[in-house]
Amino acid sequence: MENRRRSAFWILAALVPAALLLIAIARLAVNIPYWDDWRWADMVIKFDTHQLTFADLWHPEVEHRLLVPSLVALGLSRFGGYSTVVESYFSWACSLVSLGCLYVLVKETMSERARGPVLFVQSALLFSLAQLTTYLW
Repeated sequence: MENRRRSAFWILAALVPAALLLIAIARLAVNIPYWDDWRWADMVIKFDTHQLTFADLWHPEVEHRLLVPSLVALGLSRFGGYSTVVESYFSWACSLVSLGCLYVLVKETMSERARGPVLFVQSALLFSLAQLTTYLW
């Protein structure tokens, strides 16, 4: 019983940084495209008017191609149009899934006593408010 209580404590403790970041996103995120986001806004307009081509998706940006991020942005635009706020929440959700994957990895590879503290440290690093600008962009 004590082990379950300790595990529950550490899982809840690991969710605190995620919750703090979610609150920060809810309070501070604004729907204004930033830097490369203007390219996706143009793509969404082309997508909505049925003028988007594969060449638009495969177009190089500086030294790389943004095919997968462009497809994600277009997919997210189906939820109320293009919104950088929706992208911020999506990034947070992807980080939460990453934390879940890290939890499975920790559970399979570490002793029971070390799991909780390691999970908390991983969560604190993954959802650090020092990364807030990354989530808000």
